[in-house]
Amino acid sequence: EIMLGMVICFDVEFPEIVREAARRSVELLLVPTAMGRGYERVCTHLVPTRAMESQLFIAYSNHCGSQAGFELAGTSVVAGPDGSVLAQAGHEPEVLYAEIELGLYERAKTEVPYISAARPELYGQWAAERVNALEG
Repeated sequence: EIMLGMVICFDVEFPEIVREAARRSVELLLVPTAMGRGYERVCTHLVPTRAMESQLFIAYSNHCGSQAGFELAGTSVVAGPDGSVLAQAGHEPEVLYAEIELGLYERAKTEVPYISAARPELYGQWAAERVNALEG
């Protein structure tokens, strides 16, 4: 049994959202999206990094082809909690699959304990100060 979570499209590009999913025990984060060509680095760099820093699997499923003249990137990716790319699609339609090995999840959390070592009480104060400054 695996704990699933979901965010949509651009949400995965915010580390706070993915980190909160991890804090809520999500092990596999599903991300449907429709990202355009020219932004493939989101799939190739950002998603694996986000998976590593939040220590969970991310299945990022992107449309491909063209819709109303908008060229979609494809390049869907499944990334592991250690930042590894478990599966990567190209620009054309294809079925993408990867084995989600929970042992990898546990090893990543032990080897580099980003979640357990984080100290949000220290930097959470910065966010509160910023909100107070904006309101005052």
